[in-house]
Amino acid sequence: MDKLRVGVIVDQNYQPAEGGAYSYYNILLNGINSYHFHPDLEMVNVVFYNKNIPKLNFEKETIYIPGGYIGNLKHTLKKSASKYSSPFFTRQNPILNYFATSVISKTKRKAEQLLKRHKIDILYYLKTELDFLDYPFIATHWDIGHKSMDAFPEVSLHGAYEIRENYYLYTLNKAFVIVCESETGARELKKHYSLYENKIKVIPIFGAEAFNKHVSEQVEAETLLRYNLEKERYFIYPSMFWAHKNHYHLILAFNKLLHENNNYDLKLILCGSDKGNLQYIQELIKSLSLTKHVIIPGFVTQDELSVFYKNAIALAMSSYLGPTNMPLIEAAHLNCPVLCSDLEGHKEILGDNALYFDPSNVDAIKNTMQQVLDKNVRDKLRVSANEFIRNSPFKLSHSLKELEKILLQTKSKRKTWGIED
Repeated sequence: MDKLRVGVIVDQNYQPAEGGAYSYYNILLNGINSYHFHPDLEMVNVVFYNKNIPKLNFEKETIYIPGGYIGNLKHTLKKSASKYSSPFFTRQNPILNYFATSVISKTKRKAEQLLKRHKIDILYYLKTELDFLDYPFIATHWDIGHKSMDAFPEVSLHGAYEIRENYYLYTLNKAFVIVCESETGARELKKHYSLYENKIKVIPIFGAEAFNKHVSEQVEAETLLRYNLEKERYFIYPSMFWAHKNHYHLILAFNKLLHENNNYDLKLILCGSDKGNLQYIQELIKSLSLTKHVIIPGFVTQDELSVFYKNAIALAMSSYLGPTNMPLIEAAHLNCPVLCSDLEGHKEILGDNALYFDPSNVDAIKNTMQQVLDKNVRDKLRVSANEFIRNSPFKLSHSLKELEKILLQTKSKRKTWGIED
């Protein structure tokens, strides 16, 4: 009764192709399962399933709840509705919407009953969700892109702005704790929204698995050969193809670098999944006659990504969206110099140990790329960034310790009422 039982929400259908979001979720989930928490805390994996109970091998206690992953319920019902050809069964039909809402409510109630039966005190959502159970919960907050940057389509059009705004105005106010990935992220959230500040906490972001990969020299050589890359003759930018990721200005800067300095042996590798902007970027590359210089391999494995970092001239991250981004941490750990947009969160991660640029200024991006072609500059950035990141709070071991502190603080307040209340 004295322990705080924390239900860690597991989304078994979450895919690696989701990029940094998946990496954060997956690494934190595995970290929680291997970490020895304070005796007053019990971490319990909560797995939702549809038909068959999945075979998952977690180190800590796991409970299984039928009905499908709670965050996917609305999407699943809408997808099922689209199978009907009759105008009666449209997604806008009030009868269908009433039916869908009823099914979701019933499924949620069953899930909540099972959680109470297993004596779960509070839920912990490891990634940003739009749909929560009617249960005490800890929310994960990554960014407020629809407020902190320009109105890119993915945060402003097709209902995206309204969904985000409703989430921040209403859902986050219901959270028992809101976990941010940096001090910058916490400040942004406090600036733009009226939330109870004491429940806003920080668990620093950490790098993905790439910098923990031990790849043999043979595999490194084979990987570089497969993508026609030469050691320290290419820049890397691992990022999904959203508009806000700003491949556009990076490519224009790279084109200038090639032509103004006769560096025609240089290449740029852009790895990541398409989120709607890939074709536009490919057309830009073609129009600049850069098809032999810009490589787009799509989603790559962590082994491949590790090789790319280790052998690159530098990471060139031109994203408009922060507060932070995981590639900075990964690159620094792998002795890859970092060039990145001058976001406050980026500077919180690497301080003076990176070269920063205005992501809208092509010449500024090009100039940082030009600087790092100098081996002395590269070596200095490698050493300073690596030392800085290894002594920074942006690592999983530190994040788990912070999570433990937050949960112990949460326990004293959550235990003021029972599970059945």
